[in-house]
Amino acid sequence: MTEKAMCGKGGLRSRRFVRLLLFFFPLIFVLPPFEAAAQKKDPTKCPKCKSTGKLENKFFTPRIKEMESKVLYCSWVVEKDKKGHGIPWLVCKRCRNPGLEERARAEQKDLMLKNEKWIAERRKTDKLLKEDLLHVETEHFIITWSIPKIVTSAKKTYRAHEALHLYADRLETFYADFMDLFKIDPKTIRNPKHNIFLFEKQKHNLAAAKHYTGLNSWNAAYLPGNPSILVSWQDKANLPTDDHFHRHLIHHVSHLLNVSYYRMEWLSATAGWADEGLAHFFEFRYFGLADNTCDEEGELEELSHSDWEYQVRMGVEKGTLPSFAETCNKSTTALHGKEHQVAWSYVDFLLKKKEPARFLAFMRAIKTRKPCRDAIKEAYSLNVITFQKEWEEYVLATYRDKPLPSKGGRPRRSGR
Repeated sequence: MTEKAMCGKGGLRSRRFVRLLLFFFPLIFVLPPFEAAAQKKDPTKCPKCKSTGKLENKFFTPRIKEMESKVLYCSWVVEKDKKGHGIPWLVCKRCRNPGLEERARAEQKDLMLKNEKWIAERRKTDKLLKEDLLHVETEHFIITWSIPKIVTSAKKTYRAHEALHLYADRLETFYADFMDLFKIDPKTIRNPKHNIFLFEKQKHNLAAAKHYTGLNSWNAAYLPGNPSILVSWQDKANLPTDDHFHRHLIHHVSHLLNVSYYRMEWLSATAGWADEGLAHFFEFRYFGLADNTCDEEGELEELSHSDWEYQVRMGVEKGTLPSFAETCNKSTTALHGKEHQVAWSYVDFLLKKKEPARFLAFMRAIKTRKPCRDAIKEAYSLNVITFQKEWEEYVLATYRDKPLPSKGGRPRRSGR
């Protein structure tokens, strides 16, 4: 090889070396700052828990997390979650920040103690009935449940735990609607928590009704006020579907809610039409029909499969309905047959034709023991005669003059 060639190759190597040197030279000055920044990182920052002291509890799947976020306590999740005890996070063990770990552990202990205390209180019912029950507590309801599944009208099946949460959601939705319809100030609610016992078996209904309300009830028993209690069961003979059971519950919980407003006085004794009519109103509001009553001791009503709107209109046209004067002072349990229909229609008239807030004024007057006639005059500036006249005008102007097509079937018992 010639010297010239060797020099050429050496020059080529030199040029390559210079290019590499020029490429890496800036990094000599850039790398140290990065290394310095890395050295300045806070060693107490925990990359595992992002310095919260808490880790995700993987027991809480997206579905469980969604359900449990809407309730305060749930016996199912507390007892099924062996690792987290129903708390949606776990303590970050060996956290790089010991103070955060200690704080999370103290919070976990406090929550566990609250869960245990709540569960122990709920298990008193289990012991009474000798049955393992499910329990949840929401903002306004404590619900005890033993129904194994619910199948909705959309053919969706909810097993016990999910079914309980479904009804918890429904009750909270109803509570919010009740408050919003009348524009009730929460400060005027005297007892915002209601105890609801819903069973699969009638024997549990009978035992719980006797224990918690002092009543012997074959289907539904309630004790309005403080405590506020409803006990019922899924009577498949009379409540064969989810809609039937849901409507039954709305009717009876309506009574609990109207009692808790202003003074814990029940409208039942002095204005049964308002108490029962309001419950029927909400049945119609959600389901377009009503057939639940609160008369277990009297003759069982045959109100189902009835077209209340058409029948009330025909009754007004023919003059065959009991008058407001005849109905206004009756108790809830003294109402029978067509009196339930006019009770619904009176409330329908007052809440749709008049300002709903006036109904609160009426309830306040009744709860201060004023006679129904005086309460109506105070709230609506109507006497018995003018009330009757305006109600009849409303019915004739609003209600259908043709019946709905018959759905057939036998009427079911409605004394529930």
